[in-house]
Amino acid sequence: MTTCPTGIDIRNGLQMECIHCTQCIDACDDVMDKIGRPRGLIRYSSQAAIEGEKTRLLRPRVIVYPLILGLLLTVFVGALASKQAADVTFIRAAGGMPYFRAGEGEESRIGSRVRIRVRNRTDAQVTYSFALVDLPGAKINGLEDGLVVEPHKLGTAEVVVLVPPPAFGLQGRRTVTVRVEGSDGFGHNVSYSLIGPAWLGDRDADRDETESGEGPEGDD
Repeated sequence: MTTCPTGIDIRNGLQMECIHCTQCIDACDDVMDKIGRPRGLIRYSSQAAIEGEKTRLLRPRVIVYPLILGLLLTVFVGALASKQAADVTFIRAAGGMPYFRAGEGEESRIGSRVRIRVRNRTDAQVTYSFALVDLPGAKINGLEDGLVVEPHKLGTAEVVVLVPPPAFGLQGRRTVTVRVEGSDGFGHNVSYSLIGPAWLGDRDADRDETESGEGPEGDD
């Protein structure tokens, strides 16, 4: 009780206050040495060992637990090794209409405001560029000089994605792929779903002519 930092008496058995500092073991061994008795009166052991039963060092849990720990460690190391130098997220810009029409005739495009978020995980400043790679006639306006992000910082910008109306089809949706490249060699493709007007083919063309005041031939 004198040597225990929490003031408990080990003779009363295991107690909740015990912090397993083993000072009682050391003190007991010193006393036993002085009186010529064998050490180990207070020790770490098991009930089976105390009762004289044969103990086994190689048990199923001794094998299974290290295997599980090794598997978790392998997964953790693999996740760190495959972690990209940047995280890129595309989200719809807040407020306003989901899309708008820009231009007329063959130059007509459906515009969508998109917010880009890039987290730079490197130790250097990086400039990121963005380009649509799978849709002819489409482009991104607003980041012609790229997005500059400081080390371990989050950079955000709002751009306008312009897409030809036929790209939306009858469903009024189009998934585009944006190629993101960094000045540090980073490269990643990001998919993003755009919302636009359903494309009805010639009927949409006739509607555009009507809205511009040009009717079919023979209406003079």
